[in-house]
Amino acid sequence: MNGIAMPNYILDQHLEEQVAEKWKLLNIYGKLMDRTEAEQFTLREMPIAVDSLDFDNLAARIHQDIFLKNNLQQNIYVDYTPHWDYCAPSIQQQILNTEPKESPHDVLAFRNQYRQYFQIAIGARKQELEALGMFADWKNSTKNLCNRNESKILTSFNKLRAQKQIETDQKLEVWCYNRNMVADEDDFEIRPTEVLSGYVKFPMKVGFEEFGSSMSIVVSIKEIWQVVATVAIGIRTDQRYFVAKLGKETVIIAESDVLEDKLQFIRPIDSEQVAECICMHPILNSDIPVVQLSDANNWDGISHIAPGHDPDHYIIAQTKALPISSVIDNTGYLNETTNMFYGLKITEAEKIIESELAKRNYLVQTSKSVVQLPYCSMSKCSAIYRLVHKWSLAIDRSVVTKLVNCDQNWEGHPTEETLWIKEMILQTPPPSISSHRNGSIPFPIFQCEKCNTQLSDAKTLKAIRELISRRGNDIWFKLEAEDLLPMETICTSCGSRKFHKETTFLSEKFAVIINEINNSDVGKNYPKSTSYYFHCSEEFSKWFAQLNLVSIALHKTIPYRKVEMVKINKNFAHLGVNEEIVGRYPADVVRIFAIAESHNGNSVDQQFQACQKNYRYISETLQQILFIISGLNSKQDSQTLSNIHESDNQVLEHTNTWLSEIDFAYVRKDFGLVWCLIKEFSQMHLRENYLPQLEDFIAKNNSFLVSGFTRSLHYQILIVYLQRIAPITPFLSEYIYTKLIDQINPIEAPQLSIFLLDWVSQIPKN
Repeated sequence: MNGIAMPNYILDQHLEEQVAEKWKLLNIYGKLMDRTEAEQFTLREMPIAVDSLDFDNLAARIHQDIFLKNNLQQNIYVDYTPHWDYCAPSIQQQILNTEPKESPHDVLAFRNQYRQYFQIAIGARKQELEALGMFADWKNSTKNLCNRNESKILTSFNKLRAQKQIETDQKLEVWCYNRNMVADEDDFEIRPTEVLSGYVKFPMKVGFEEFGSSMSIVVSIKEIWQVVATVAIGIRTDQRYFVAKLGKETVIIAESDVLEDKLQFIRPIDSEQVAECICMHPILNSDIPVVQLSDANNWDGISHIAPGHDPDHYIIAQTKALPISSVIDNTGYLNETTNMFYGLKITEAEKIIESELAKRNYLVQTSKSVVQLPYCSMSKCSAIYRLVHKWSLAIDRSVVTKLVNCDQNWEGHPTEETLWIKEMILQTPPPSISSHRNGSIPFPIFQCEKCNTQLSDAKTLKAIRELISRRGNDIWFKLEAEDLLPMETICTSCGSRKFHKETTFLSEKFAVIINEINNSDVGKNYPKSTSYYFHCSEEFSKWFAQLNLVSIALHKTIPYRKVEMVKINKNFAHLGVNEEIVGRYPADVVRIFAIAESHNGNSVDQQFQACQKNYRYISETLQQILFIISGLNSKQDSQTLSNIHESDNQVLEHTNTWLSEIDFAYVRKDFGLVWCLIKEFSQMHLRENYLPQLEDFIAKNNSFLVSGFTRSLHYQILIVYLQRIAPITPFLSEYIYTKLIDQINPIEAPQLSIFLLDWVSQIPKN
């Protein structure tokens, strides 16, 4: 048999790497695209974090790769240029873990490291996808938030501002003062935390004058530093209160706050009387009103209200029309409103505040207590609540409704998808615009330090955008506001020349949506290709609706005119598929698992093993056929030739019928059915008919001799079979094809890859 040894039927990692390297050296995707003509399909994806590719999203990519391969084999244009999503939380965590906790967060160093780590993550992701046999225009792949895209994104943002479709407001968020940024929902948890609490006397300004001028209300402070953030005092209507002597002073105290052995009661009072009082701040120069709270407010006693740093207090302040502000600035220090504590960190200010209260005789007592506070998992420390700027999209819903209900806009969309797309667009809120992640794009916006008016001079803002476009976003962090702005810049409201930079960033998700729109069909007379989305994630519907919403806000049109969508009806996350399980199996088996029918009664490992069993069976059949065919030569007499023509014709007819069925399944994007037909053909035809006939013929003739026609037919059948399984099991197909042309040496010069062979839709009769 020409010295050929029977091979191992499961391709190991080494053989897969050899095949992948062959494709890389051939520039297989480029060669396939060079054979195409008119643009037909463009593969698009919902962006996901480059460091977080779960199997649901990986399965969608496997499906789209099968679609790409099958079409490119037939010289049909399919463009796939990967776009790497810049948002990568685990990379941020990796960098933060290396920062010394005692040192302040260095934004520039963080951004530089982030870019380096991100580039490494792109390389790892590309290598992972190539190892699974995926074809793409890797050379021209881009980062969604690379420098050349950032200026376009900022231009779109400013267009929305000019159209008055951007609103700014303040919102209470969890703030990590180690990183000086808002902690995203996934980055924090609420946990019991030890803090310094206490009771503080707030001197009376109005009320209970009959008890003299030196009267105070004893207020419970959950965290002692929040004394300087207090704007009001809260009392409950269902609590009992007392006027009492505390030492030589007269105080009002709640029954639940009674301090043992320190008080002499004078008389009880009701909450209405206390609510008429106005106090003075014990340290700052401000009046502190007393407000009544409903019984639903779940705390006892008399409490301070600091709406800029407590979510419950924030709601109360909105209800009671109290002022809402934070005393922590954008750099994590107490701001100028705290007077003598200005410029201190919370940990530094706490002891000084305690000391100052005691010095002024307003401190009753302090103690350690445990309260529920946010904990930042990124910086591994407690966080606070803080008021921050939030930017949001103010979309004209009447315009959205009008565009959604215009049937002409949806002519290029599949009918079965149009209804849910319309409903999702009408129901889905717009995406968040602002973020506080240091790795994203800063807003080129300035605010007056004196009156907080936003600088809106178009000429100035254009100059800032051009500076950032030329020198990159890092210039925003390197220079102070006065160094970025032209010298003659003044506030149009108050005439001040002092400004500070907006500390909010553009949300990565919003920026990526803008970038997607910038690369969409918007502005084209009519798109040349159809955009294809293969999706499995539950988030896709919301993301696609928001993509359309932002496009409508920006351009008064939807982003894509011709769209096809393929939903993969298989929830891999629910099955428990993870990276460790996937890593145990060959790449072809992973691809088969992504498209095969799920069996709910079996574990993930059992389903993978079933896929591997089917893969091994097909591999064994193919290699046995190859093993036999490779030893034949074409010498034989006409008598024998005529005897086998009838069986050859039967084989040919069956094969062409199968080709029609499988090609139709490919057209329908039903790759699960394709795989079933491949298994069926391998079992019912190749293994049970084709292989035994070949073995029987050789046995009867006691030699490995067969007519040139028979050999040619077997070769063609094997080729068309390999072409059909190549999109699903590319490594096995390429491996068998390489062995085949090495042994048979066809008359015509062979192509170097199974994917570069001319497509055979039907085997012609001789």
